[in-house]
Amino acid sequence: MQVTALIIFIVVAMVGSAMLMRKRKGLRIPPFIIRSHGVFAILGVLLLLIGVFESWLGGVDNSWTWVSAALLSGVVAGGYLLFGKLLKGRRKPISILYLHGIFACISISTLLYALAV
Repeated sequence: MQVTALIIFIVVAMVGSAMLMRKRKGLRIPPFIIRSHGVFAILGVLLLLIGVFESWLGGVDNSWTWVSAALLSGVVAGGYLLFGKLLKGRRKPISILYLHGIFACISISTLLYALAV
């Protein structure tokens, strides 16, 4: 379940990078892609939390998986706030989008480390 969540997060990160490149070029990002980016990120967090709880109940406890689950939940919550701003029609500073992406990459790397340990 955790590996599936990792794969989902990597795909979501690639889509996010493509959206950021389109934003930098001044191109329009279709709302469907923005929504699917968020929906799949939420799905990844849910799968990760289920996997972490399953391994915890099974007696295999890795504290790095808990750290990565907390970090990725924070990334998704931050993305939700950005998405909420988008729905209100406000412009988002590009620096906030970069910070969201950097934080997501750090969180995904933490999950990758947790699965390797």
